[in-house]
Amino acid sequence: YQHGWRLGGKCASGRNAALGQRIEEHGLHLWFGLYENAFALMRRCYGELRRPAGSPLATVEEAFTPHDQGVLWDDYDGTWKPFDVRFARFEQLPGDGSPLPGFWDIAARGLEANWNAWRDVRHRGAPHAHHLLPGWAHRIADDVGAALDAVAHGGEDAVLHIARHVANRRRDQPTDPDDPSERHDRALLSRLVRHFRDWVWVHAVEPRIDDAQLRQWFTRMDLAVTMMIGIVDDAVHDGGFAALDEEELRAWLTRHGARPVTLEGPMVRAWYCGAFAFMGGDTTKPNIAAGVSVSAMLRQELGYKGSVLWRMNAGMGDAVVAPLYQALVARGVRVELFHRVTALHPAENGARVDRIDLCRQVPSPGDYDPLVDVLGLPCWPNTPVWERLSGGDAWRTAGVDFEAEDGPEATGVTLRQGDDFDKVVLAISVAALPAICAELLADPRRPRFAAMVANASTCMTQGFQVWMNAGLTDGLGWKHGSDISSTYVEPLDTYCDMSQLIDAEAWPADAGVRSIAYFCGVLADRLDDTQDTATRRAHDAGVAFLRDCSGALWPGAVVGGGFDFGLLVDPDGADGEERFDRQFWRANFAATERYVLTPMGSVKHRLAAGDSEWDNLVYAGDWTHTGVDLGCVEAAVMSGMQASRALSGSPAVVHGEDHRWLAGHGRHGAPSPHG
Repeated sequence: YQHGWRLGGKCASGRNAALGQRIEEHGLHLWFGLYENAFALMRRCYGELRRPAGSPLATVEEAFTPHDQGVLWDDYDGTWKPFDVRFARFEQLPGDGSPLPGFWDIAARGLEANWNAWRDVRHRGAPHAHHLLPGWAHRIADDVGAALDAVAHGGEDAVLHIARHVANRRRDQPTDPDDPSERHDRALLSRLVRHFRDWVWVHAVEPRIDDAQLRQWFTRMDLAVTMMIGIVDDAVHDGGFAALDEEELRAWLTRHGARPVTLEGPMVRAWYCGAFAFMGGDTTKPNIAAGVSVSAMLRQELGYKGSVLWRMNAGMGDAVVAPLYQALVARGVRVELFHRVTALHPAENGARVDRIDLCRQVPSPGDYDPLVDVLGLPCWPNTPVWERLSGGDAWRTAGVDFEAEDGPEATGVTLRQGDDFDKVVLAISVAALPAICAELLADPRRPRFAAMVANASTCMTQGFQVWMNAGLTDGLGWKHGSDISSTYVEPLDTYCDMSQLIDAEAWPADAGVRSIAYFCGVLADRLDDTQDTATRRAHDAGVAFLRDCSGALWPGAVVGGGFDFGLLVDPDGADGEERFDRQFWRANFAATERYVLTPMGSVKHRLAAGDSEWDNLVYAGDWTHTGVDLGCVEAAVMSGMQASRALSGSPAVVHGEDHRWLAGHGRHGAPSPHG
């Protein structure tokens, strides 16, 4: 049962038939190489669809494109400086079923990357430090079998070289977290990288802190090394990452020695921006639990498969949600669109859900087909297909929005246990639950659900998309290798060039679209806010960003000190800022569209999908306890898999759900680099 005309929730997108069948998203969606379960789901889905060769997005490989780099922005001394971040590409692919990496896999990969990067920057004024090499390092080198001629390279190189040797040696051995020799080597690794980090700061970086390349390298190294140190010091192998979730990420990093320049630098800021980790959407109130953060950052930056990022070659609704819908319908699933859930009622004894109230938004949805064909690809439209609905012309004329919280409610419907359903999967986002689960939440005999909902935090997000008549590099003047960037001006801190979608849209030849840009960020809560006022703020924020902040991104778009709004594609030919009114912007105000946060102290209140206090109810959504516990596609898929397991016993394995995953699988879980 789904209100409105389309599936996907926060991942929904729609095609605008009036403007070149352009793709209009709820936000900016990128997939990560850690999305093991989500990619496995899509591989199965595309495999079942068996789309003909040559048709649009015939395979999952055609739907997703790997991406290996990004740009982070560092606001240093009042000047924005770009920071290019590149990642290796690995042979294994997300969703291929191979085990997750273990501690030594991640340590070896991280140290190898830092070794190579250090060799690139050490000539930038860093002193030769052979005389600073501690005596114990020589003894350690001999003890672990590192070649002494390598140690002779110099103090700082030797310490990092020995650490690499320790990690690679352990990576080639079976993993046993309880083995005393392995515990010894973890402690040794922590001691080595701590010495290297602290020496480099004092002797190489702090005296040259204004050197942007050296500073940026250090913040990336400092973050990775500090996480290794903290994992060892806090015995994460024994207790798992959950033990860290009572502490805020920056506080945890500070406790383990991360420098302030790192804590406020782009590598750490990128995590807060990517997770929208600002309470109430207020960028002055960052808050995210350390355990889920460190776990996901390690997998995202050092434990990913294939590429660190993956972009879709159509809208999220086209590349992900529509194929899932088609595969489910082919299996015999009945999808009831235009039905809004209004209340869940428990039985008299409180042990199960007895009734579910809904409103049917249109009198007779019938066999309504929700998808439209765009250049041969099944897609969701940005409005219902009115001609397929009885009375659709009247709804269109009235300007009805079936997705709005105050959308039309035509007919009340009640589903009854035993007649209409046996089991219930509650997959509605957590911010909407107080309104529809009031009776369940009020039951004092079943307090855990109420505690989970009461301790859940969400925020609004906003985004805008612009279609331009200038190319990214030859017109707008973009100067960086990657066209994905974050940690820029708040709150619209994240930008991605999405020009690859031009071929998936259906603009007329004379439209002149040469590039597409997406921006997103948080939107602060305000008292007495409404969808209309939030939408107006999102509109004004988009105009202000282009006018005042886009010059650092696109120097070629600057005219007379401000953005040239004539670059925006507008079939109506408006002038100046009014051309923005033909672009797309969105405020995700509705309770079901708010982004789920993970502040410190909140994870312990989350319940897993099958951990319900009602006999016939299971949960599903990124607000449940999955082991990832972040607002993302991977967590949503994991929760759905857990719900399936609670109902049917299958699947037996959900990759990454155990917060002790780092105790690991040794070398067999580690991808091998080929580029």
